[in-house]
Amino acid sequence: MTYDEEIENTRNIYISKPIRCIALALALTYYFRLPTQDDNEQRRDNKTPTREKLAEILSQYISDFVFIIQNELERFVNTNHFMIPHSVAVNQAIREHIFSIVVCICTRTPLCIIGAPGQSKTLSFQIVLQNLQGSQLSTKKFCKRLPSIDPFFCLGSKYTRSEDIAYVFERAIKREQHYEQNRINTRCVVFLDEASLPDERKMVLKVLHPYLDECRVTFVTIVICSVKSLLSRSINGLEISC
Repeated sequence: MTYDEEIENTRNIYISKPIRCIALALALTYYFRLPTQDDNEQRRDNKTPTREKLAEILSQYISDFVFIIQNELERFVNTNHFMIPHSVAVNQAIREHIFSIVVCICTRTPLCIIGAPGQSKTLSFQIVLQNLQGSQLSTKKFCKRLPSIDPFFCLGSKYTRSEDIAYVFERAIKREQHYEQNRINTRCVVFLDEASLPDERKMVLKVLHPYLDECRVTFVTIVICSVKSLLSRSINGLEISC
């Protein structure tokens, strides 16, 4: 992804920097899922690895790793690129969530956003949904170059069945095939909110495995739980943002 100022700047031809891409890939895959040192101190957790520790290791190979990530987040997620309600503070959580959602939608990478209530998880998806409206309807120039979103919602509850989730996926896959056949730059996104609510004893979410392996549509899910309980689970095939 190139930024508007890089495209419009005729004095300096934009050159893709592999180091920046590698750093962002590492952040999306590993860095964002880890708690900060302050998070661990609040929970009195001395065992869970922290972002700071990972950054210290990665900085031996990628100098200024933390600066690169923070700089990219601030350049990517701001009011020049996205329409964000005035009542919403563009904090670190919002930036990480929006960045992760947009990148995973563009690359059809399954994404699981996990955290306690009130961390702007669902709000971030709503902001992305309102902004990614395609080249004709998107308000911001930055978003006009991104694919539009066709959302398929599935609200998790204790009554959710495997058949319900599979039905939503099949509808999304069929619609995605229609867009591809007609060369329409639209991505179908299955959004499973509160995925922690279905009864684990019934293994309702096991139906996700074949859909996530094929990655025929984008999958974004919100899980409400602590980071500690997250790390004790096995969530294969998903990028995780906390």
